[in-house]
Amino acid sequence: MIGKREHLTLVCVALVSLLSACSSGDSSEAAQFPPAGKTYTPAELKEMIARGTYPDQNSPTTQSQIMAFDQCAAKVKSSVDAVKDNYPAEIIVDTAVMVVAKVWTNDGALTLACSQPDLKLVITNASYR
Repeated sequence: MIGKREHLTLVCVALVSLLSACSSGDSSEAAQFPPAGKTYTPAELKEMIARGTYPDQNSPTTQSQIMAFDQCAAKVKSSVDAVKDNYPAEIIVDTAVMVVAKVWTNDGALTLACSQPDLKLVITNASYR
C-alpha cells in the first residue's frame, strides 16, 4: 500500500514536467501558487468527487506556455494516467482541438488545458480552503 507521502510524490513526479515547462519560457503570468490551505487524503477526495461534492477552492493561479497541440495533449493524458489510480483525475474534454483534464491532489486542484488554435498548455492551480 502506498502512503500519503508517496501519493504526493507520485503526483509531483507526474506533473513536474508540465509545471517546470510553465515556469520558464513564454509564460503569460508569473509562476505563483496559492497559499497552502486544507488538505484531504486520496480516499476523502475520491469519495467527495464520486458524490459530486467538490472541495472549496481558493482563488486560482494560471500559467501558460506555447506548445504544439499533439505534444500538449500527450503530456496531459499521460499525467492523468499516472495519477488516476491514486487520486481523482479525469479527462473532461478530448477533441481534435482541445483537451481539458482535472486532477484533485492532497492540497489543491489542477486544471490542465491544451488548445490547438492557441497552441497553448494552460495550467490552473487552486489550493483548498
